[in-house]
Amino acid sequence: MAAAGDLKSPSRKGVWVRVPSLAPTRKENKMIKYKTETEEKQIPVGVVCDICKKEYSYSGSECFEAQEFQHIRVHGGYGSVFGDGAALKADICQHCFQEIFGKYLIEV
Repeated sequence: MAAAGDLKSPSRKGVWVRVPSLAPTRKENKMIKYKTETEEKQIPVGVVCDICKKEYSYSGSECFEAQEFQHIRVHGGYGSVFGDGAALKADICQHCFQEIFGKYLIEV
């Protein structure tokens, strides 16, 4: 549906036609009442390494350490050693990640 003032494709004679608005104006909408709500939501402020249990803040001097975390998410498929459909996660700091996986990683 076209909005107010939208141009419709040219007619057979090449004349452009304006489509009138079908949406109600604010004055016509008196029966609908509105209110403003404030929504509370959780905002992450830090992360804890699942291996060394050290906590890093997303703000301050530790923000760069927190940005280097490896957030691993795995879903086990059919016949997986973790279980069919298992959902697993691990949050690992860069120091633990290097200690455990460093010798297996290849720079690309």
